[in-house]
Amino acid sequence: MWLVAALLAAGGSCPAAGTNAAPSRLTVAILTFQNQTGDPEAGHWRFKIGGLLGDQLAEAKELRPVPAKFGYQQLKLKRGDPINAEQARKIGELVEARVVWGAYRRAGENWLVTARVLNVASGKTSGEIKAASGDWYEVRDQLGDQVLKELAVEPTTAERERMRRRGTSSPSALEWYSKTYAEQEERTPRAEQEVSIRKALAADSQYADAYGVLAAVLGNQGQAGPAEAAVRQGIKLRPDDTRLHQVLAFALMFQGKFEQAEKELREALRHDPDATEALSRLGECAAQQGELDQAITLWNEAKRLDPTDPGVRAHLGNAHAKKRDREEALRELKEAVRLDPEDVGAEQMIWQGYAALHEIPLALEHLEKFIALARKEGAQPKLVDQMEENGRELRARLTPHEMAVSPPTEYTRQSLELTLRKRLTAAEYQQVVNPLASTPAMDRWAQELTRGATNDLDRARKIFDALARHLDTGEVGTRTAEEVFAVWNDPAQSFCCQEYAKLYIALARAVGIRAYYVHLERDYSGDIVFHVCAAVFIGEKALLVDPAYQWFGAPHKEYTVLDDVQAVAHHFYQPSTNGNAVARCRLAAKLYPDTAWGQLHLTGALINAGEFIEAGKTLKLAQQLEPGRWDCATCQGFLAIKTGDLDGAAASLRKALELNPEYGPSHFMLGVVHSKQHDLEAARDEFRLALMHGTMLPSDERERATRAIAEINELLPGK
Repeated sequence: MWLVAALLAAGGSCPAAGTNAAPSRLTVAILTFQNQTGDPEAGHWRFKIGGLLGDQLAEAKELRPVPAKFGYQQLKLKRGDPINAEQARKIGELVEARVVWGAYRRAGENWLVTARVLNVASGKTSGEIKAASGDWYEVRDQLGDQVLKELAVEPTTAERERMRRRGTSSPSALEWYSKTYAEQEERTPRAEQEVSIRKALAADSQYADAYGVLAAVLGNQGQAGPAEAAVRQGIKLRPDDTRLHQVLAFALMFQGKFEQAEKELREALRHDPDATEALSRLGECAAQQGELDQAITLWNEAKRLDPTDPGVRAHLGNAHAKKRDREEALRELKEAVRLDPEDVGAEQMIWQGYAALHEIPLALEHLEKFIALARKEGAQPKLVDQMEENGRELRARLTPHEMAVSPPTEYTRQSLELTLRKRLTAAEYQQVVNPLASTPAMDRWAQELTRGATNDLDRARKIFDALARHLDTGEVGTRTAEEVFAVWNDPAQSFCCQEYAKLYIALARAVGIRAYYVHLERDYSGDIVFHVCAAVFIGEKALLVDPAYQWFGAPHKEYTVLDDVQAVAHHFYQPSTNGNAVARCRLAAKLYPDTAWGQLHLTGALINAGEFIEAGKTLKLAQQLEPGRWDCATCQGFLAIKTGDLDGAAASLRKALELNPEYGPSHFMLGVVHSKQHDLEAARDEFRLALMHGTMLPSDERERATRAIAEINELLPGK
């Protein structure tokens, strides 16, 4: 809901940390180091430096390294790019961890690595840490000692002994291992990874870690037997290595040897009880053996340890879908996509989860994404071929659905102008734009798109196909059809649902199709949405055309087909940088007063303008128009916060979340209320839910939520 952006700015934040107590096990994220050598051939070390340091720090049981990949994705940063302290802090907030980041270069025969350590909650950054040596393990040891000092962690004697272990005595083997490590991070084809890791083993046949990587590469190409043989060789060399036991379990699972795989995974957990991947694989074993509840328990524990792992979330989503727990399944599947939209393993589970929910368009979308990623990475060809066959079956089920709805009042250009002039003042009329209006250039494009079509249905479909090829769906936008058309071919542009719909309607009308604007509140799956699509009427047929959902003839559930006066009003109810929000909404209310959705937008504008009494009156009107709406309760909660009624705000927001539990702004504001009431655990839970369901959450509120979580983590050690 757009009103949140301005209104939340008055909300509270969590109190500043008042204790230096550390959590029982401190989480730390090591960012990708920046290559300052000027030599692209040395670029692979940017990943391996963090890998060496992370593996070493993991031996200290007071520390738990966590991945930072999600933070990079959210900030749209490329790993290895220069990172400043503020960016490092934001990444740390996103993954809920202290942060280590730095750079490396050559200094004669030596490698010179510099780093800093950041306390995310306080913002305190260490001085520069330096390490220099021609030996990467020596660099690791120098860095590790200083990082431990900055983190105030003192390992035991046994832990220090394990920290000093070297994977190989061969610099050449380490370099080829590092190159393979980088290839894995950059998702190069598995065949290329195999070449690199075999060169590492050629340089040192006693390199246990390299056998593990070779096994993983082979297994992902469907060579389970050779993978098992390779990793068993590694375990002979290092029997207490958690990662090697995990890889062996992976190879055994591919061969259906689930009991043996489970034994290896429990051995991995014996060496590291917090091994997230081992827990996740145990969940897979349980699921394969029909123990779905046990699998969910294991995946939930893995999620607790690493809430940013998309594979774990995808497994949970698929499992809940199989148990017909629709809400929980959708929550986890959406979160998996948010965490990493290009994780091939997660995509395999995501599409299966959506298929189990009979969400065919989403299943097909993620199946096609899985196939593309798997082909690119050289994953098991037989599996990918089977997935393509599944895709053909899904596609056949996507047939258009006719809807039982009548067309609204039809306006000509002249009758629309006359109606607008009658209902508006002269000054208001001067502000009005028709968001569905076309131009000669748009008309020509519509003619080009429909060339060769023999009837209106074919023409409507051709225009839809053209728009659906623009795959990016952006955040909320309110551009008119003409404005969207003007930037359509700009690859940097993305469009939201209402912008797609406006352009579609304008183009369809240009070739004589009766097309109208549709306000939608529940989609085909029954989910509550703020959404817009188009309706076309062809003979006796009525179809909902939804370019944003990529569905021609979508069977949406709750919608209103608007006439053009109502469409103009809908446009002016939306947020805009053009004009005063209250004035725009009041103009819209003159044109379309009997819509609860619109009156709530006016309520929000009035709240943000500080007109609380008038906002209360408008809110009551919305409640009368449509009693029991969830967003009426949300607005009631926001208004209560502004007037200082925290108990009333909490009650209203809880009611709103009972009706619509996936609306991020409601969770955020409830978190603010809890923090003002000094219930920090409840506040943290709500802030995390706000981020999970953050589609409608403005970016500054996302930042406030992540910062609040970091502050609460410092205040509530170990919880």
